[in-house]
Amino acid sequence: MEEQVPHEIKTPAGHVYRLKQPLYKQPLFWTTIISCVMLVFMTLVVAGLSIFNFAVLGHGARTAVYQDSYKHHRLGDSVRFENGIKITVQYIHVDSKERMKGQATGATITAKVIIENTSSESLPLNVYDFDLQDEMGESYVLDDATFDTANIKEELAVGEKVEWKLMYDGEDGSQQPYTLAYDNVRWGEAKSVKF
Repeated sequence: MEEQVPHEIKTPAGHVYRLKQPLYKQPLFWTTIISCVMLVFMTLVVAGLSIFNFAVLGHGARTAVYQDSYKHHRLGDSVRFENGIKITVQYIHVDSKERMKGQATGATITAKVIIENTSSESLPLNVYDFDLQDEMGESYVLDDATFDTANIKEELAVGEKVEWKLMYDGEDGSQQPYTLAYDNVRWGEAKSVKF
């Protein structure tokens, strides 16, 4: 018969020593092994998903954000859109003669726009579809208190042509050159427009 080894040894001084079990019989050993295996597995899963995300999704999504989607034109160029509207931006400049009204505090940036309906049906118009931007791409506020509201129409009849003088709150007026955007087209001075 096998002789059993005592689990505890008592010394004459009263100290108790416990004999350790073999390592594979201790619960901490197995919890450590299982935790390490799970950690390696999770690391591989995260690394694999990160590589997949970068390879498949990352490159295309990142370039789309920085890509300029505007078609650029010089001031004075006429552009005809698919719906039949033809727009010409004559000029964009800081206008020292005009004063902003209401809560506007900055310099007046004036843009002269000629809009013509070349289609066979009436087209809706909205003055707020035009967006003045500086060289950094920051948009400016259209001051609706200063433009001639009698000349601003909401609908353009077939063959009709209108001229708008749009005024924007240009803050201090130092962020030149400016561009005027409508839909996917941007007009500006030759030095400010990418061709």
